[in-house]
Amino acid sequence: TYKESHKTAITLNSASLNHSLDQYLSKYSQVFDVIASNPSWDKVTEINDTFTVDEVKGYYQNIADGIEVDSYLDHAQNYEYLVHLIDTYESNESIKSIYIGTPKKYVFTNDNTNGYTVLNGYNDNGEITTFDCTSRPWYSGAVELNGEINWSTPYLDKDGTSIVLSASKAVYDDENNLVAVISMDILSENFSEEIVEFRFDNNYTSFILDQNGNYIFG
Repeated sequence: TYKESHKTAITLNSASLNHSLDQYLSKYSQVFDVIASNPSWDKVTEINDTFTVDEVKGYYQNIADGIEVDSYLDHAQNYEYLVHLIDTYESNESIKSIYIGTPKKYVFTNDNTNGYTVLNGYNDNGEITTFDCTSRPWYSGAVELNGEINWSTPYLDKDGTSIVLSASKAVYDDENNLVAVISMDILSENFSEEIVEFRFDNNYTSFILDQNGNYIFG
C-alpha cells in the first residue's frame, strides 16, 4: 500500500543515514585511539600523585617552553610528541580544540588565550580556580561510559563564538584506574553540512534528535 511503501522507504533511508553517520563519526574515534595510545599516559597519574601543584605546573610549563627537564625525561619526550599530535589534529578545520582533564582537576590544553600554555584549572599562584573539569558533562559523561565515546548536544563554546559538539573518552591504565578524559570540540556547522549531504530522496528530510526527542540537526 501507499502507506507501507513510505514506511519502507523511511526505514531504508534511516538505516542508510545511521550507516553514513557511523562512517563519519568513526574518524573521530580514530583520533581518540591515537592520542590514547601515546606512552605518556603511563606516567601522568604517577606525576600528578607525586608532585605538588606548583611542581606539576612548573614541570609541564618547562616542557612547553622548551626547557629540558631532568625528572621523568622519557615522559617529557612523549608529552612533547603528544602536544605536537594534538596540534596536528587541531589544524583539522572541523576540530576546534582538544583538551585533557584528570581526576585531580588538572586540565591540559594548547589554548593560551587566558595566559595559560599547558595547564588550566589553576591560576598563576597555584590556587584552584572555580573551573572543575570533573563536574563538566564532557568529563562525567565519558567516565560513565567507561571507555566508550560520549557525545554532547550542541552548545556555545567557552569563547562564545561557535556552536560545538563535544566528543570525549576516558583513558585507563593497565590496572583499570582512570588516568584522564580526552575531549574534543567539533564545529557543529561541519557536522550539519555532512547531514545535509545525507539526503537520499527529495521526498524526505533527514534530521537528528537527542535521547529526549529534542531537535538537534537537520
